[in-house]
Amino acid sequence: MEEELIPVGKIFRTHGIKGRFLVFPYNPSGEIFFKIDRIFIHSREGELHEYKIRTAAPHKKWVLAQVEGWERIEEVEGFIGAEVLVRREDFPEVSEGEYYCLDIIGMRVITEEGRLLGEVQEVISTGSNDVYVTRKDGREYLIPAIDEVVLKVDLNKKEITVHPKEGLLEDA
Repeated sequence: MEEELIPVGKIFRTHGIKGRFLVFPYNPSGEIFFKIDRIFIHSREGELHEYKIRTAAPHKKWVLAQVEGWERIEEVEGFIGAEVLVRREDFPEVSEGEYYCLDIIGMRVITEEGRLLGEVQEVISTGSNDVYVTRKDGREYLIPAIDEVVLKVDLNKKEITVHPKEGLLEDA
């Protein structure tokens, strides 16, 4: 079952004494926590536990959450530093033209002429648009995820076709 679980954050610390905790979300918005009803957490012993989310709300740069069954601070303390996971199938559907970062990472990036630029190694969220960090043979390209550059994303072929703007592919 663990192969279908995606890490989405880490329990950062307790919050108050009634079983609430702060999660550092791996996606800066933390929005996944507001769209799901179940999470999975590994105990320090390595056991995987499933929990129903009672509450989740933004709190500064974290997510303030509580799960059913955790009513006291002591129940949270044993999970500080634990990763929070979500079933991939529980991720909300995205609109056409939108993708989860985990779907983009590992995809091949080619120019419209067929030149292979490499594979997406990470996705940087800049606020205005994402940037696909693409590497091949020691070269790195920062591909802005904007309509003028990204022409096609083919999830089945695991391939992104781009139209590089002037200067995008020039060597540093």
